[in-house]
Order: sequence, then structure tokens, then C-alpha cells
Amino acid sequence: MPPYRIEQVKAWVIRLKNYVILALACALALSLSGFKPILQAYNSSVRHGTLSGVVKCVELSSSDLISSEATKKVCASKHEVDIRPVDLNGRGGPRKDKLDVTMVASLQNKHQDTIFTWVELKLGVKDEIGTESFYSAQSRIWVEPDTTYEFKAILEGLKPEDFGEMPHCNDASEQNSCWSWGVALARGVIVK
Repeated sequence: MPPYRIEQVKAWVIRLKNYVILALACALALSLSGFKPILQAYNSSVRHGTLSGVVKCVELSSSDLISSEATKKVCASKHEVDIRPVDLNGRGGPRKDKLDVTMVASLQNKHQDTIFTWVELKLGVKDEIGTESFYSAQSRIWVEPDTTYEFKAILEGLKPEDFGEMPHCNDASEQNSCWSWGVALARGVIVK
């Protein structure tokens, strides 16, 4: 074999040895980290917006330091997507006490393949001259298909003294001194 070929083979062996050392170092680093960061990144990119993404996230994130319910909420917030709120409806309205006005609603999920994980309800209040003010209440929720969730959250910015004994607006275009409400925004995951 010519001398220049021997030098090429030696250089190739040295490069191969360096690649093997690098691969072993990477494998050691990944095994020490438990592959969790890679698995979490893969899960977020492939299963975003799905229940299977939330389930895998809970599996990868479980710890003795945090409750399973808190882990589920965090994972749901990572994987949720905006969903049309038309399939989340029910009965409700504002309730006032001494300190706050609270939005209370019984929300039913009529969507067959969606779990709602977050919702924002809006309350519209019309005064005597017809000027409408809007207030919102939002909360993390977990509403599976064909189930009902009892929503209760404080309406920020609305004081009990500003909200008298008003009726519900039956026809918002013709009635003053009344209130109406609805689901403004919703997020959730698809059951796949």
C-alpha cells in the first residue's frame, strides 16, 4: 500500500474514533437527563392540541413535589388550542355579595371530541341610557364531552354597589338597565 494511502486510513480511523467518543458523550448526557427534554419537545411538537399530548406531558412531568391535579392543569395549558365556544353553553349570571360580583354558570360541553381547559365569560351591563360596559371572568376548567362544569369566578372591575337589581336582557337591542352574558373565549384539547 502506498504511504499516502496509509496516512488517509490513519486520518479516517482518528476521525471515526472522535465520532465514537462524541456519540458516547451524547449518549451519556442523554441518559443522565433521562431523555425527558427530548421527549417533552417531541411531545409538544407532535401532539400539541390533543389529549394524548396532555397525557404524555403528565407522564413525563409527574413528581412528588407537585400534585397530579396541578400537573394536569400545567400540561393542559401547554397543549391547549383556541376552540369555538359555541359548543360550551349553559345557564348562569352574576351574583353579588358584600365585596364582589361573581359570575356563576353551569356550563355544558356539547362537543363530542373536545375537552375544554380554559374559558372566559363576558358580562355586558347596560345602564339606564343604554351605554353598555363589559366585564370578564376567566378560569382554568376541565370539562369532558357531555359533562357539565360549575363555573364561579369574580368579575374584575365590577363592584356590588355599581350592579343594582337588574334583570336579564331579554332583547338587548330594546332594553336598558339589564345584563347579558356569554362565553367569549374557550381553549381546550381534542380527544384523539
